[in-house]
This record gives sequence, C-alpha cells and structure tokens, in this order.
Amino acid sequence: HISALKGAKLQENDLAYIVYLADNIAAFADELVSRKEDLGERIHIIEALQWAQNHSEQIIEVIEGAEDYYDARAKVMETFGFDRIQAQSVTEMRVRTFCEIEKEKLSGELQKFRGKMELFQE
Repeated sequence: HISALKGAKLQENDLAYIVYLADNIAAFADELVSRKEDLGERIHIIEALQWAQNHSEQIIEVIEGAEDYYDARAKVMETFGFDRIQAQSVTEMRVRTFCEIEKEKLSGELQKFRGKMELFQE
C-alpha cells in the first residue's frame, strides 16, 4: 500500500487520514511497550515470591528478627539481595502462600507471564 502512495498526489483529507493512522499506530506501540513493562515487573515480583516460598524458613527467620515492617523489608533486601519492590512483596506475603497449592498457582502464573513475554521477543 505504501507503493501506491509513492507519486500519488495527496488531498487534504487523505493527509488527515494518514495522520490519524500514524497517531493510532503510535498509541498502539505505546500500549505494547507499557504491557511489556508491566509483564516484566510482575515476573520480577513473582520470581521473588517463588524464591521466598522455596526458602520459607530463611525468610521467616529474617522477618521474625526485625523490629517492624520497615526493618523487615530492609533486612530481606540486605540478606537476600532483593530490590525494594521484591522485598515489599515478600514481607507482605500471607502464611497461606507457603502451601503447596499456592506454590503451584504462583508457578502457573509465572509460566503464563513468561509465555506472554516471549511473544514480545518475536
């Protein structure tokens, strides 16, 4: 279709339509970038939660030794190398998250998001 535009004389409403299409393509590209970033952030958090599920005794020991929530988050960051958002997610985990069914759910969610992320790589 681009070849049809070469050499064609555009009229005023043709140009407006092209601008309209360009704006929509740009908005769509922005939406894709935003979704990819959101997926990446969610994967980043789920990986920390999954690690915490598999190392629950270590996590609980560090959190039990903390003075308050903020100290717990700081100690989780320092001890396990998590960033702030990961440490926040780990310190806010509910006890039920350590059950096998919850581990399976989180694993499934991570797998689903990684699959979606692969679509962006293609």
